[in-house]
Amino acid sequence: MRLQRQREAEHLDQIERLKIQLFGRRTEKWSQIEIDQGLLFNEIENSLQKDSTEPEEKSLFTPVKSRTRKKTGRKPFPDYFPRIK
Repeated sequence: MRLQRQREAEHLDQIERLKIQLFGRRTEKWSQIEIDQGLLFNEIENSLQKDSTEPEEKSLFTPVKSRTRKKTGRKPFPDYFPRIK
């Protein structure tokens, strides 16, 4: 009986610790990995700084003509059909 109460107390303590870990207060401390990941969003700024020091390179993208769309709606009747006015 005593062993069972001790196990139950240990389980309750573990549950409390897990609740605190899951729902408890947190600070917004960043590790070095997270700081480095933040630099990924500054790619444009970094590339602009590099471009100002390096000669211009060929663009990776080529301009593409926009496609022409078909006219929507009904097609006109052929000329061989008689017209009634």
